[in-house]
Amino acid sequence: MSGQYRLVGTLTEAQADLFYEFGFSLNILLDVSHAIHVRTIRADRPKDPIITKPIELDCQMEKFGTTQKYTGFLKACLALGAASPLYNFGKQLQTEGAKVDLPPNKQLEAVIGKSKIKLEFPDFDTSIAALDQLVAGTEAANAVLAARAANEDAFDDLLPAVRSSMGMFVRKNNLQFKRHGAAEGAPRTAYRG
Repeated sequence: MSGQYRLVGTLTEAQADLFYEFGFSLNILLDVSHAIHVRTIRADRPKDPIITKPIELDCQMEKFGTTQKYTGFLKACLALGAASPLYNFGKQLQTEGAKVDLPPNKQLEAVIGKSKIKLEFPDFDTSIAALDQLVAGTEAANAVLAARAANEDAFDDLLPAVRSSMGMFVRKNNLQFKRHGAAEGAPRTAYRG
């Protein structure tokens, strides 16, 4: 991907809809590949513990719009105010556009390019992903349960199916997520090193 942005602030469904409104695609992945409080290890990599990290969204943005839509997107981002993660994203895109020393109608290709951009949202509300309301027993719900284990013992006490469910999930809506990629072959265990 051509760029990566870690955006501060809480992403909402209404903000995510701006991408579509202005001619972009936004593929939203729920990243539950790390436990929040417990370092874990995979059976196939016992000497390579996995770091702790909060649950977050990893998104891929791709442009399909025109320069006019891009300009409208920037204005809409800035109109959201500083509390919105898209406000800072819009500011970053404006700053990068100014650096390329091209007229605004040429900045779209220079800044966004023809590639995808990775966006990370560490904070999101339930309109994007209602983690506490996922159907129990689904892979995504199991992954969230594993990620939220309070300590090593709590993690290891989870069923093997739960401990092997961690990974990335494609968002269909705020309550439905489908695994992205293959599941891990064996359950993880807590790292006690």
